[in-house]
Amino acid sequence: MNNGGMQLSSESSVAQDALSKAMHGMCLWKADFMDDIKTALNADPDFAMAHAVRALALTFGRHKRFLPMMRSGLEKAKAGSTPLSAHENAYIEALEHAVDLRSDLAFEVYKRILDEHPCDMFIHRMAQMDLFNFGRKTDMYDLVEKAAPHWSPEMRDYPIFMGNRAFANEEMLHYAEAERYGREAIELNPSDPWGAHAVAHVLVMQGRVEEGVDWLEGLCGNWAGKNQIVHHDWWHLCLFLLEQGEHERILELYDSKVYNLESPLTKAMPDNVIDVTNAASLLLRLDLRGVDVGERWQVVAEPAEGRIDNHVNPFTCAHAAIILAGCGRFAKADELIRSMTNFADTDDGPAGVCMRKAALPVAKAAIAHRKGDHEAVIAGFMPIRHDLVAMGGSQAQRDVFIQILVDSCRQLGRKEELAQLEEDINTLGFEAVEKRTLYTDAFAA
Repeated sequence: MNNGGMQLSSESSVAQDALSKAMHGMCLWKADFMDDIKTALNADPDFAMAHAVRALALTFGRHKRFLPMMRSGLEKAKAGSTPLSAHENAYIEALEHAVDLRSDLAFEVYKRILDEHPCDMFIHRMAQMDLFNFGRKTDMYDLVEKAAPHWSPEMRDYPIFMGNRAFANEEMLHYAEAERYGREAIELNPSDPWGAHAVAHVLVMQGRVEEGVDWLEGLCGNWAGKNQIVHHDWWHLCLFLLEQGEHERILELYDSKVYNLESPLTKAMPDNVIDVTNAASLLLRLDLRGVDVGERWQVVAEPAEGRIDNHVNPFTCAHAAIILAGCGRFAKADELIRSMTNFADTDDGPAGVCMRKAALPVAKAAIAHRKGDHEAVIAGFMPIRHDLVAMGGSQAQRDVFIQILVDSCRQLGRKEELAQLEEDINTLGFEAVEKRTLYTDAFAA
């Protein structure tokens, strides 16, 4: 069996078939792809690639608790007796870097794999998510565009690749191309939440609010059986509804779709990185508009506290700061800042850079904003605002931090800074700013 031309080395055809299915399922964001890896390992406990793929997939959790499992997977992958191809050995090499939290070195391996195997969709997915989490949008774009001539519509994974291509183009502000690729992906596979997500990004960046609502509402019936990425797509729907003033409906969707504690997905992983960031940024956006969110801050506080010493994903640390400040747990927020500061001072990998340049200053700003110390927000945030991309995430996600800064400037009547920020927002790729209620209110003040 194969993935993008990779021959999977195992004497068990059952194991090969199950792992191929798992790799395809992960690329489609299926919630149960790990079950297929278990099937593969039950059929062949020494299947090196099954151990490697499972460990690599755990990086998507962006949590330190997965590191022991990843190291165990690496050891088992290296201990296998079946000879591996150069392609498979490269997976294990990438995993060696991943367990050391060196996404930069892992990416160099991913790039080398794709130079030789441009249609390895599993590696495309791994590479894009690593690049996305550390703000490397140009590399994300270059990777898919270099591979694009090797893909064609009759290939099984072509719709998945086009979703990847759409998102990479959107983050580079190539909106027309991104929308075309994303719509093609959905036309071929309406259940792909990443293609839906890429087009949603285009629509939010262009201020096409009504189209955004129609797009996601028209597709959401296809998302059954997917993982937490669908929570994020529901979050995107809420962004459009914010601009329509549909606050009650947003709260309903938050409780039922975005952060539903009774959801099997949330129960299985209540501190999933995407769920924590979705919750933090949506609740804050509502707060900034004067909407009473009740006890929702408190509900998500425990997962946020669990991120205090977890620096695998600095972007999430900054969102944890939003949550801890939002529910008034300032002692814990200060503990988070101390932990982030120590990490920023000692880590020489990409996460340390991310923390120093952006995540730590904006975390401090989020806490200061909640305390009403708007001078501190402006003093700490304005000088680094152009470095915000370094913390990872998308422009639409990072925008919540810009909203904090804009609100502090509005609160203090800082018209010069507001004028600078209005110019910044246009530069960042947001079109039709006049349709974005929070900004228009602030800039008109």
